[in-house]
Amino acid sequence: MQLVVKVFELAVARTGLRDQDAAAAGLTPSPWDRPSLTTRPTTRRHQLHIRITGDRSRGRLLGAQLVGDHRAEVAKRIDIPAKPCSTT
Repeated sequence: MQLVVKVFELAVARTGLRDQDAAAAGLTPSPWDRPSLTTRPTTRRHQLHIRITGDRSRGRLLGAQLVGDHRAEVAKRIDIPAKPCSTT
């Protein structure tokens, strides 16, 4: 499942499970948070916040959330973690 929402200049995308969802399902989530990545789709820089949730004991990617300027192509970037989340 993928979800992408645009609110004014901000884009939010999500795929798979959040930390709370994984814990409720009995998994041991291990989040990785990176708040200040910048992207350059053209010559301009845009902030991008990435949060990835995995299960270290099973070696599985459980989910990912991205928030950033809509020009950072958030909707396209969520496709990369969406594939492994859908096959696990």
